Order: sequence, then structure tokens, then C-alpha cells
Amino acid sequence: MVTKLITGILVAIFMTIVIVLSRRAPKIDAETGELLLRHSSPFRILGLVALVGMPVFIAALAIKDPPQKSSDWTAVVISVCLIGTLGLLLTLEATITYVRISDRGIESRTPWTGTKAMTWSEILEVRYSGSSCWFVIIGVQGTKIRVYQWLVGIEKFVRELILNVDQTKMARAQAGIDYVLGKKRMN
Repeated sequence: MVTKLITGILVAIFMTIVIVLSRRAPKIDAETGELLLRHSSPFRILGLVALVGMPVFIAALAIKDPPQKSSDWTAVVISVCLIGTLGLLLTLEATITYVRISDRGIESRTPWTGTKAMTWSEILEVRYSGSSCWFVIIGVQGTKIRVYQWLVGIEKFVRELILNVDQTKMARAQAGIDYVLGKKRMN
């Protein structure tokens, strides 16, 4: 019971930090004026902790107090591999993903979809997925760029959308826009 409570409190504190940091201004390239949105430092640190720290911690516990049955050792090995793999995926997401905003348009890079770009005039529709916590920018030829709402500078990204994309193309993103700009609470 106490462990669950402490875990819940730690998760709430971590998410509060991520949300607060996402509202900070994005990095701005001094030469080009382009905005660069990335995951926050705590998000990257969480990936490294899951990648290295947690597997080492689990292995150390297993060595200190070895399991008695071979099936328990199997569970330890599976846990270390699973948590390490999830940590690797999180670390890749946190370190590689970026969204670049310029006066020409949007460029995005993720470890899962590679680099995609579109000009402001190529945007056909902007949607928001509350369950996935991201904006989906749909361009010509079906190109999709997903912009996670926890990236540092998300508020500036939304303001750039409002300035550069026809409002009729953003009807399905209004809930996310309102949420990011603090106009109303998400349900």
C-alpha cells in the first residue's frame, strides 16, 4: 500500500515537472530564427535510468538476495531485459526526436518515422489526439507529422500553427489548442 502511494506521488511529481518544462520557450537558432522543440531533460534522464539504472538495481537485488528457484531467475532475467529494452526505446525517443519550426514550415524527426517536413501551405489538416497527447499535422500525399504535447516549447508551436495555418484546417485540433493555451480543461 505504502509503495503504491509513494510510486503514485513520484509519478505525479515527475509528470508535473515534464508539463511545467514543456511550457518553457523552445530553443531558437540564433542564425536562422528557427524554433527547436525537444523533450525535456527529466524525460531524457528517465530514459537513461530505465536503460541502465533499473536493470542494474534489479540485478544487484538478485545478487544480494538470490532467488531460490530457477523460474525466479528466469523472471529476473526477463525483467532486466524488458525494462532495459523499454529504457532503450525511451532513450531513443527522448534524444532523437525534435520538431523544427521555421517561416517555411515544419520539420520533424523521430527514431520511428525518420525525418519528415512540410511547408505551411502543404498542411491540409491539423488534428489532436487527447489519448496519445499529440497533434497530427496532415499534409499533401498523406504525410503526417506528430507533435507530442510534452515537448519543450509546445505553446510556441501552437501559436505558430495559429499564425500560419487556416483556422478551418484546425477544427479537429481545437481541444488540444485550448488545452495547451490554458483556455479550458481537457475532459
